[in-house]
Amino acid sequence: MVAALGRFISKSAERCLPFFNAVKGLKTAPWTEECQTAFEELKQYFSSPPLLAKPEPGEELLMYLSVSPTAVAAVLVCEEHRQQKPVYYVSKVLQEAEIRYQRVEKLAYLLDPSTAEPIWEVHADGSSNKGGYGAGLILTGPDNFTADYALRFGFRASNNEAEYEALLAGMNLAAQTSAQRLKAYCDSQLVANQIQGVYEACNERMVKYLSQVCQLASKFKSFEVIRIPRAENTKADVLSKLAASGYTTLGSICMEFLQKSSIEGKAAGIMQVEHESCWMDEIIEYLRSGKLPEAKKDARKVTQRAAQFSLDGENLYKRSYTLPYLKCLRPSNAAYALQETHEGICGEHLGGKARQSKCY
Repeated sequence: MVAALGRFISKSAERCLPFFNAVKGLKTAPWTEECQTAFEELKQYFSSPPLLAKPEPGEELLMYLSVSPTAVAAVLVCEEHRQQKPVYYVSKVLQEAEIRYQRVEKLAYLLDPSTAEPIWEVHADGSSNKGGYGAGLILTGPDNFTADYALRFGFRASNNEAEYEALLAGMNLAAQTSAQRLKAYCDSQLVANQIQGVYEACNERMVKYLSQVCQLASKFKSFEVIRIPRAENTKADVLSKLAASGYTTLGSICMEFLQKSSIEGKAAGIMQVEHESCWMDEIIEYLRSGKLPEAKKDARKVTQRAAQFSLDGENLYKRSYTLPYLKCLRPSNAAYALQETHEGICGEHLGGKARQSKCY
């Protein structure tokens, strides 16, 4: 009943929040002190409710917005004889991810929910020392999403190059999760200022790295790099140093070995791998646009097989009821993954059959 009367109640979502919390996920709702207090306040409100005005066609209306930590609300008003009278109330309880929006984002969400997209954050740091070269990053997103990632380099890199590699890895990871807005934090003054345009990139390799960042940044609706003190980037710093020290495994933290630098990889033809033809193409085309082969037999085969797969951006995954989704690789990438597994890069020494089952 309260939901039906919401247009007549100022900030109805916030007033009724104790009721919503009480019945959330429960078949029988407990009546708490907060519920009783909210109920008494509603009774008091309805004892002298504001009268809603009827606007004239073409009349200009005013809108007032209100934001609280747990809800947003708005009211349309019209002016009669220099007095403002309410026309319509609207309010909404914020969900878990929406509660973490900044105040201005909540206002934007109230006006148009499609304009307020969650901001992803990545903390990145690179390490270059006598023991080796590596990078560490932490990607955080909505709904308490966190991904720790470490990279060990198979090439020599200066401190600034390692910082760029860490940042590029974080941007790539964010793009794969379909993030639209990204804030990147690093403790390198040179890297942050070059990206912000404060410093000019003169070194040839720095120019190439900066170009890579700009290209990746164009994939996001908004991208910002913020320099922070090293003390605020401790976790990424530790990950980068562990990766550079030669550890092959870091517990549950995802670790990858990068053979070539990002700027060398482009020259080596990595883009050709992206367009390497294989069995995945027909399934990706069908899942993306519904296009099928002309032959009925082949079309039926593709539709039946596609039911076992899911497409996320450019990545194809095989579904499973009991296991995590399995990422599908093109032939050259699959061969490299098998080579790494065979060489024990993940720190496991498995028999042939066990290794085959894990890579299938």
